[in-house]
Amino acid sequence: MYPAVSSWGCRAWEGKAWRLHASRYEPDDPGGSYRISGRYNRGKDYFEENDVFPALYLATAPEVSLGEKQRHMTSGSLPQMRNQVLSEFQVSLQCVYDLSKPEEFGIDSEDLIEDRDYALPQSLSAALRDQRAEAFLVPSATLLGVNLVVFPDLLRDGSSVEVLANRKTRLYVEGSDREL
Repeated sequence: MYPAVSSWGCRAWEGKAWRLHASRYEPDDPGGSYRISGRYNRGKDYFEENDVFPALYLATAPEVSLGEKQRHMTSGSLPQMRNQVLSEFQVSLQCVYDLSKPEEFGIDSEDLIEDRDYALPQSLSAALRDQRAEAFLVPSATLLGVNLVVFPDLLRDGSSVEVLANRKTRLYVEGSDREL
């Protein structure tokens, strides 16, 4: 679906990234992406074992990671926000595709942030994996910034995704489900 991917080229990327996750999971654990399909990964819920691949979803700013979590909350799942951790990472990668401005590559950004149909972003992700990309940068569906999608199983020698800090959060007040 993306024949031009091989001509896009990757570059080294270094910087900080964040992830908001449940406290029961390790900050760098992509395990959920093996089980559940997401925008840029294929999980066992919809795909055969040989088509499954993980992704570690990171954000290039803390508010983006908060927004990403909020987008998936429902009134029933809101109490889960009591047990969240905001993890900060230092990332140093050798092969990252910068698709933060997808129009430069002939991709409509609206197609990447579509809320229900992940076929196109998953196809893009699979094509980048075929190029042995370690990660790629894309616009966040929150419109707050950029996400860094890491393929932990494709990290090269000398590349790293290291946890710098974990901060417990207080993002839910019991009984706060009334309208403001």
